[in-house]
Amino acid sequence: MRVDQLSVVVRWVQVKDEECTVVESFLGFVKKVDSKAEGIASTAKNFFEGVGLSFSQIRGQGYDGANVMSGIHAGVQRLIKDMVDNPVPFVHCGCLNLNLVIKDSVDSVSENEKFFAVLREVFSFFGSSLNRWRELKVHSDPGSLTLKKLCVTRWASRIDSVRAARDRYPHIMRVLTKLSLTSKNE
Repeated sequence: MRVDQLSVVVRWVQVKDEECTVVESFLGFVKKVDSKAEGIASTAKNFFEGVGLSFSQIRGQGYDGANVMSGIHAGVQRLIKDMVDNPVPFVHCGCLNLNLVIKDSVDSVSENEKFFAVLREVFSFFGSSLNRWRELKVHSDPGSLTLKKLCVTRWASRIDSVRAARDRYPHIMRVLTKLSLTSKNE
């Protein structure tokens, strides 16, 4: 079952003997029951207060570029700014920016785009038919990786897709050969 979650990470400053160290801590995943900005902002506030952190001590925010998160008029960042008295500037997520730069760099090479297009087609071919998916499973070794769908904004999903396709290559070829010989294309 698919569950939408917020990933909560805080960056804070540890002061010790006049030395300041920036520390980043992963606090956990929070089930997201409402995908609207108001629901996400209140879920975040409730989470922080639930783990004993004062929401009023927030000094900054970082999200991806989705309008529901970063929107300047009605996004989560605006709503959180309105919930606290101190300034809480928004910074676009650096990891997502890096991920998008890598994606654009990889996509700028036509051979890479063709390669990933083939991976998308392979997943689509097997994923669109229960019979073909089942046939692939029958021809697979125990513990084989499952084919993964590519996500255009997450580089890690591409790595998972490549690994799974590499692992399943002999199985994919067996099934495609069998299907071409028996003309069962369902």
